[in-house]
Amino acid sequence: MTSIRNDSSDLRVRKSIRDIQRALLELIAKKSYKDIRVNDVIREALVTKKTFYRHFSSLDAVLDSVRQIRHIRNFLTMMNTPIFLRN
Repeated sequence: MTSIRNDSSDLRVRKSIRDIQRALLELIAKKSYKDIRVNDVIREALVTKKTFYRHFSSLDAVLDSVRQIRHIRNFLTMMNTPIFLRN
């Protein structure tokens, strides 16, 4: 399960979380997930290690949060298909 910490209603928190998630995805596009370290992500995201761990407990937690976002988007897209919009 994802371990996102802190109040995600704060815009700065949301930006940091989004930057960390994007950084991980960009790194995955370049190399294998097993070769990526927290230091790689914080360098790519331009955040500190403290900021990373304020929001996530591990790289797996970042990956889980991205998967959850994609799952929700896929679900919402599916719900907008005509078969689900009939009354």
